[in-house]
Amino acid sequence: MKTTEKLLLRSSQELICNMMKERNAGTEDCISTTDLARDIGIPREYIADYLVSIGLLHQVAHRKKASKMASEQGYAMTRVRYEYSSKGRLTEIPFPVWTPKGVEHIKRKLKLKK
Repeated sequence: MKTTEKLLLRSSQELICNMMKERNAGTEDCISTTDLARDIGIPREYIADYLVSIGLLHQVAHRKKASKMASEQGYAMTRVRYEYSSKGRLTEIPFPVWTPKGVEHIKRKLKLKK
């Protein structure tokens, strides 16, 4: 790789990193559904299906999105990550993350279910 290509790649990575920091500001104390499942000790697929069944998540195309109620109650926020498409376009991928209040609510619901 040439020096100019390395510099271009580095500046692109810095730009993406800065975009992520800006778009994800305020979600630092939130955790992903995967991390929540790991913390509770159950499979991610189970927790995702359960969150859909209680109305905190809903399916949009092939992705899950926090429900309006979950966002309004302060249980969930949205983070983004960036991926390159097969055509080389940078795509923003939103995904739900759970606030500390949301995590406690979900854990309470799971205890009541047992």
